[in-house]
Amino acid sequence: MSPFVPPGHEHVFALGFARLLQGDAASAAYLLIPQLENSLRHVMLNGNRETSKIKPDLLQEDRSLSGMLESLRPELEEIFGRDIVNEIDLLFHHSPGPQLRHEMAHGKMSAGECYHPTGVYASWMIYRLACLPLVRHWKERVAPAIEQASL
Repeated sequence: MSPFVPPGHEHVFALGFARLLQGDAASAAYLLIPQLENSLRHVMLNGNRETSKIKPDLLQEDRSLSGMLESLRPELEEIFGRDIVNEIDLLFHHSPGPQLRHEMAHGKMSAGECYHPTGVYASWMIYRLACLPLVRHWKERVAPAIEQASL
């Protein structure tokens, strides 16, 4: 039910969150960090904001995380707030920061780095981005859906 989770990705997020809560930070990070960029695009598109760009050869492609942070930062800040966008930038993109999105995407992030405070925090941040919009609807929508699914 989270607006941060694109349709069809529910199981990946649920599995990542389960692994995080079980203390398996490596599995959680490898499941959740790659979802961030697409989830940001999903939220932006649902907010009627275009996230693609037209290349010189007139082909259209999705903007990367760095492209969104550079070209669409005001739109991201309008949706998520300045502090969260800054946190995403510093944690997942900005150099000389940990650049977790880049490190993960290029296979440079070791399992041990997933247990480092920045790796664990990244997974918790994605959990927060996915779950925070649900808190105000928990009793009337989320809890009944969980109960119904467990029958």
